[in-house]
Parts: sequence; C-alpha cells; structure tokens
Amino acid sequence: MYQEAERATNARVSAFREGRGLQTLAYSEAVAAVARAHSEDMAKRGYFEHENPDGLGPQDRVEAAGITDFSCGENLYTVSNARQDDVDYISTEAFTGWLNSPGHYENMITPRWDAGGVGVYVVAHREFLLTYYDIWVTHLLCKDITEYNSIKALYDTEVALLKQMEEELEYLRSEHDRLRAEYKAVEEQYVNNQATRQEMEAAYTLQEEARLRFNAQVEAVNRQVGVVNALVEGLNAAAG
Repeated sequence: MYQEAERATNARVSAFREGRGLQTLAYSEAVAAVARAHSEDMAKRGYFEHENPDGLGPQDRVEAAGITDFSCGENLYTVSNARQDDVDYISTEAFTGWLNSPGHYENMITPRWDAGGVGVYVVAHREFLLTYYDIWVTHLLCKDITEYNSIKALYDTEVALLKQMEEELEYLRSEHDRLRAEYKAVEEQYVNNQATRQEMEAAYTLQEEARLRFNAQVEAVNRQVGVVNALVEGLNAAAG
C-alpha cells in the first residue's frame, strides 16, 4: 500500500547524495521487504531500535532473509498522530528528520552505499471523528558486495593453498637440513678414511637435490604470496 512512499523516500535520499557527488542508491525490492518487516515489527512490539528484541540488527535481518549480496546500515524514523499519510508527506518527513539528525545525516552521506530499500508501516486511528496516523519508516542503506564475495571466496581458497605450500616448505627445509648434516658427516668420514669418495658424492647429490627442491618451493611460496596480496587489494577496492 505504501510502496510508492517507500520508493519516494529512497529517491529523496539518493538525489541528496547525487547532489553531493556521491553514489546514487539503486532500489532493491528484496531489501525493502526486510525494511518493511522491521517497521511493522517495531509498531507491533512497541520499540524503536535498530536491534530488535531478538537481538537482530540490520545486517542480521538482511542475512536472515537470505540476502547475502548486501552489506547494510540503517536509518529509522517515526512520527505519531500525523494528520496525513500521503507519499509526499511520508518521504518529506522521514528525509527531513534524517537531515536534521547528525547521526542519520552521516549515514545518508556514507560514500560506500550504492543501494537501498525502504519499508513503511502505518497504523491509522480515529479520535473525535478525525483520523490520525502513526508512521514507522526504515531505510536500509546498502553496499552491493557481490564482487567482494566473489573475490573473498577466491581469497579463502588461495590462502588455504598458501598454508599448504608453507607447510611443504617447512618439510623441505627440515629435509634439506637433515641431508646436509648427513653429507657433512660422510665428508668428515671420508677425510678420516672411513667412507669412500662415492659415498661422499652420493650424500652430496642428495643434499643438493634437497636444496634445489627447497629453493623451488621458496619461489612458489613467494609467487603465491603475490597472488594473495593482489586479492587483498581487490577486496579492499571492492569494499569501497
């Protein structure tokens, strides 16, 4: 019933942001449904908070609705005994209320937001033949994190691979140290005529092969560190 007012409210905030060189807010009906449910819940359970009595904040409620591609903050507005409930009144009242509240204002101009959804819930009651309206407005301000989630999944995979490679590097390090110690022992035995030249050369070959495997793994680990660092940069950029 109040979907036009919801879209108008988001549009007012979006235009305000655009006028300050900020990203406009693409409208999400899925997010609006979450916002609408919160406005209704506040009205029916008698509270006015970002966190509901069940301990769920804005992001919790968005994720509980199965929405995983948005990171969200929230602005709330309520007015009691209003004489009207038309689109212009609701959108103007909510926007003006946020404009005059430092915390809500800062939230409106947070650069990272690029999407939004508004939920309006209204209770009408009559007194002395006049109709009054109690109005609750929830505006979820969101960042589309689809790209972030995609990069994060890849990052987690590459970090797990890096951990495995580092474990292999430690094994190769210890193996090289062991074979080098064995070569030194055989070399000393050769000097003391307790080992043949062939035994010394064989021990040297083993420790040299281990050294080459270790060095190759060092290079591989360094390349993997570069991959992970590049993904970190991508995550930071996607996070805005």
